[in-house]
Amino acid sequence: KIAKVIALVDLFGKNLSLFSSKEILMHALNQEKTNIKNTLSLLEDKKIIIYRKFKKAYSLFSGSDIDLDQVVELNKSKISGDTEIILSQLPTLQPVISKRHFHETGTQRIYQKFCIVLNNVKNSVDRIMSLDISKVSAGAFIFLVQSKEDTKKEFKQKFSELSKIKFPRPIILGCSENYKEFFNYALELAALKRAKSTVTAIESDPVAKKELNARMMAYQNLLFNSLTQNFENTDWIFNNNKVKGDNLSIVASNVSDEMFYLAPVIHNELVNRDKLSTVSMQGSTNLINRIFNHADKENLGMEGHPAEFGIYLSIIKKYHLHKKTKNGFQFCAPQKKEGKLFDLYETFNKIIKEKKDPMPLTEIYCLFSKPPYGIKMGLLPLLTATFFKINEGSLAFYNIDDSRVESLITDYDPRICEKFIQIPEDLKLMYVRIEGEKKKILDDFKGYVEKRFLNNEVIKNPTPLQILKPIVLKAYNLPAFARKTRQFEDKHVLMLRDELLSTQNPYELLYKKIPEICGTEDSNQLIKEFDKIWLQLDQVFEDMVDQFKQVILKVFKTDPNIFDMNFMTIKEWAKKIGDKDPFSAKINEFKKENDWIEQIISYAASKPANEWNDKDYQEATLKIEEMVRHFIMSYRLYTLREKHSDTKIIDIAIFDGQKPERSSKFYKFKTDNGSVEKVTEDVMKLLEDKKLSESEKGEVVLKVFKKIMNFNDSVKGKIKA
Repeated sequence: KIAKVIALVDLFGKNLSLFSSKEILMHALNQEKTNIKNTLSLLEDKKIIIYRKFKKAYSLFSGSDIDLDQVVELNKSKISGDTEIILSQLPTLQPVISKRHFHETGTQRIYQKFCIVLNNVKNSVDRIMSLDISKVSAGAFIFLVQSKEDTKKEFKQKFSELSKIKFPRPIILGCSENYKEFFNYALELAALKRAKSTVTAIESDPVAKKELNARMMAYQNLLFNSLTQNFENTDWIFNNNKVKGDNLSIVASNVSDEMFYLAPVIHNELVNRDKLSTVSMQGSTNLINRIFNHADKENLGMEGHPAEFGIYLSIIKKYHLHKKTKNGFQFCAPQKKEGKLFDLYETFNKIIKEKKDPMPLTEIYCLFSKPPYGIKMGLLPLLTATFFKINEGSLAFYNIDDSRVESLITDYDPRICEKFIQIPEDLKLMYVRIEGEKKKILDDFKGYVEKRFLNNEVIKNPTPLQILKPIVLKAYNLPAFARKTRQFEDKHVLMLRDELLSTQNPYELLYKKIPEICGTEDSNQLIKEFDKIWLQLDQVFEDMVDQFKQVILKVFKTDPNIFDMNFMTIKEWAKKIGDKDPFSAKINEFKKENDWIEQIISYAASKPANEWNDKDYQEATLKIEEMVRHFIMSYRLYTLREKHSDTKIIDIAIFDGQKPERSSKFYKFKTDNGSVEKVTEDVMKLLEDKKLSESEKGEVVLKVFKKIMNFNDSVKGKIKA
């Protein structure tokens, strides 16, 4: 009857979680416990039934050549003293979330669970330090198991000593006298796994194999449940004090409150986390970009509802860090009533001010991600950018480029903003002290720049960068010649220009380089000297153009047949000649005088304006003189052709000394004139008979020309402009 009941329970009780325990059998058969016990022992001996310890119940024995109980007991005896093997069977438990702390502060903190044997304090400390605690975990719950060598008293003494040690991250210690339950389950599971790997006969015995797998699965469940129950029912110790709490989540919240008491309250799950999603990262990057480049606009110039707008509302606007003032919208320091955020801001400033050298952003992140702040890595870039913008006048950011060259950041483009999140090690922050004489220099330069470069537009945020930026931009927009020429009589102009075009540090430029160039540190005198030097730089291109104007006019004046010449007349001549002459073609192409002169210089130098150098201008001077002479010839030919289409023209310029002599003649011609040909042959024969050298022949021809062209009376044939 007992065997039949066990068989029926095996068939139909599984789905109901009903097993053939002694109590079930006793009620089913209405027999005394003693009688059933004797009968069960008899059936076990005859291999009709088998007792499953993990179920605490009986089942029909399927039949196997392997005595699994004996094999397991043998393996247990071999590993019972090896706690490392036994505890390696413990499953990975779900981490604990400090729910109340998360709800109150907006920061989610998780604590992992571990179980180790407390052999001695030093080894246990080393073991805890080497645990694989995730970077995103706030800390860990450590369940300590008593070693076999220790008595209860010795274990408690070691536990008390270990609980006094402070770790870098919150480590919550606990122990329980009920640990032996899950410890034995782990031992059983380890023995089963060892039997499976060492007894090869099990693989060929389907009954034994099925039994082994069933036991392993059952013990895994028992182990998990027992371990979870032990963690929940344990008294937990943190910093040598018992932590209050009815469950692990409350314990974790209480520890988080104690450890991260300076963490600001920020409710935004997009960025208040250690690892950002793609959307969160893009929104955060966009917001940093707007913090730096659109601080003067309401809501930082955002329209619609992008991801960054929600972040802005929950952090920046909620704490009034960006608001409208009498100077328009700008970033403002948090108020004292904001509590933890105000304390964080004050600490941030203090740390930066105490550093003599630029402080890497990674160092700032590392500092504020640890207790007592515990700020998430996704939030730190935004807070850093915001705090910097509030103190922009006294802080400076430096960037390390791909060539590992460090330079001051003057333009916060998207690539720089991405580095705040993705490559913070490339960014550094430094405090720049501006007070006393430096403050006066800053204020004086502010007034000077507003008047000279900004048409009296007020600089709302006077920093060395904001004040020098208009000057640097003006220097970059100077004509190419002004940016390249080195022909300054005052070498201070050259020094100032080179500094403006190459500077990466406005603080150094304003307080060191400019005073050195101007030769004074007195703020009043400094502005005067700077303005005098700047005017020379700003005027050098105009001076160069004026020089070329004089060169052009000088060529016209050297022609004895031209007088009363000016640029208005030159332009009128050019219109008549048109594109037939390169000089007139450039004049007709541009309306402004300086523009066509610049084009003529480019044509003469055979280079575009952005490639000019001093040598090009020297060579261009000679070429322009030739171009002007050719232009004069073109105009003279144009005039004569227009008035006398049936004439031949002789136009000659003789350079004998500094000033050239010039004369032109025109005369009617006949298609057939034999006498001219004969005279020409006679003259050439005469020159050959005299056996003159080439230079002597040239001298004879020159004198003949002078007499024929009437150079002494050439004024009579002048062209009036």
